[in-house]
Amino acid sequence: MKNILLKKELTLLSTILLIACGSQNDKKLEEALVRANENRKELEKVLNYYKNDTVKLAATRFLIENMPYHFTLEQYYTSPNSKEEKYRPDITTFKNLESVKKHCDSLTNKGYKIETHINYDISRLNSHFLINNIELAFEAWKKPWAKNVSFSDFCKYILPYRAQYEEVSDLRKEFMERFLPLLDSADVKTPLEACMVLRSKIENMIRYQDTGLNLYPNINETYRSGIGTCEALCNFMILAMRSVGIPVAIDQTTWVKQDRGHCWC
Repeated sequence: MKNILLKKELTLLSTILLIACGSQNDKKLEEALVRANENRKELEKVLNYYKNDTVKLAATRFLIENMPYHFTLEQYYTSPNSKEEKYRPDITTFKNLESVKKHCDSLTNKGYKIETHINYDISRLNSHFLINNIELAFEAWKKPWAKNVSFSDFCKYILPYRAQYEEVSDLRKEFMERFLPLLDSADVKTPLEACMVLRSKIENMIRYQDTGLNLYPNINETYRSGIGTCEALCNFMILAMRSVGIPVAIDQTTWVKQDRGHCWC
């Protein structure tokens, strides 16, 4: 009799905890949706799209609940004659570092100024982009080297569509199509093995080099030019690895005596 009562009490306690936890999660989700303002409809489309898929719905909620903390650092030059004009030099059209710097100096001399804007994901990203990202992430999670990655780690280190505050990129599918055959043919079994193989490939694609552009890098720029500083290379590497199901995050440090820093995957 005591055992039966104990089981009932434990069941009741578990139910109460689940309800409380669910209420807290619902509150966090609603707070995110409120902050989305006019973009709320786009986010609700994603939630509705996965309403019959428990796992993908949970992943969707994770993304949306955390979106208020993430943003794009948009930087570009504006003309002295019109602030509406947005200009970002295409570094792939210049011969070398010196020519990019010379061009940027000429812009400054002509009165061009660098504008910086923070654009929060919660009010910008549409349902098409998010659904596409979620589908591709789950597809990558099926790979042999990712099968033991927990759902929690999947949500934190494979599912996210950005590394830091670079411009959101649509390259995830292209990276999957380019890099997955490489890992499949290498018959890798663990995330570490997959990471080593992919890193070796990417080392031949991009390299550390100052671009000469005094603007925060974006992944498409790094991909096309094949060069970038440590931050640009990290952002590129993170999207590439997550695209094929390798859980990865970014770390960084500040060298206070030099007023500089360093970051790595």
